[in-house]
Amino acid sequence: KYRTSAVKEPGGNPDWNEESIIHIINVSDHVFFTVMEKDDVLGQITIPVTSLLTVKGVIKKSPLKPHKKCPNPHGE
Repeated sequence: KYRTSAVKEPGGNPDWNEESIIHIINVSDHVFFTVMEKDDVLGQITIPVTSLLTVKGVIKKSPLKPHKKCPNPHGE
């Protein structure tokens, strides 16, 4: 379980720019994220570890998927 630092952006459109290291034992695993703002769920995403293997500096974006507390997510 990992929680990012709080971002206080007066315009309401923060740029997270946060990096973390997640230690993976098996490359066939998936990484599961629930994206939240305070106590509100914004969506979720499951990412296969193999899809994270990419060229350094390449940014991959994926749309958030529905969560039981957020059936219509917005964001990526």
